[in-house]
Amino acid sequence: MIKQFKIRDFQIFSLMGFVGIYLYYKFFYLALVKTSTQVAFIINYTWALWIVIFSFFILNESFSKKKLTGITIDIIGVSFILTNGSLDFKLVNYDGVLYALLGAISYGLFSVLTKKLKYDKVVSVFFYYFFSLIFIAVDIYLSKENINFNFSFSEIMGILYIGIACSGFGFVFWTKALEYGETSIISNLILLVLFMALVYI
Repeated sequence: MIKQFKIRDFQIFSLMGFVGIYLYYKFFYLALVKTSTQVAFIINYTWALWIVIFSFFILNESFSKKKLTGITIDIIGVSFILTNGSLDFKLVNYDGVLYALLGAISYGLFSVLTKKLKYDKVVSVFFYYFFSLIFIAVDIYLSKENINFNFSFSEIMGILYIGIACSGFGFVFWTKALEYGETSIISNLILLVLFMALVYI
């Protein structure tokens, strides 16, 4: 399987792993540290909006008035949530919002590039995660933080669930979904998560 790929393919895999997995998760988890879980999730899932924007420039998908209206409404809605309806942005934790926004931009760009690239989705996701693991390992080494790897059984099960079910299968199903339809329309379904985050978190 590996023999079918050239050096340029692995360069693309490493770049995609860096942007769509390493940077995305790094920014997202930094946002969780800096701001509330609810705010971090809501800002994070605005990557659906960035998909619409990047699809216009990279995939040459149409940018209609309906899409522009939808983006405007989403931005207004997020602004109300961030400020608890006051629209007083002095109350906003800008560090947390910035990290979550950078994560959203990273994943929005990653999703659009995934659709543009014509690799097998399962194989490509494997390589994306492989290279992102290298970036994470380097990051941990350079940070020189004393990380405790003595996890309990329940913590290990949680890590495996998030890694395999939520991330692994989630990435594969998402990249597969992007193959069958207009990117901006598919991404709009993700906005349902914003409502769920607001209600349940």
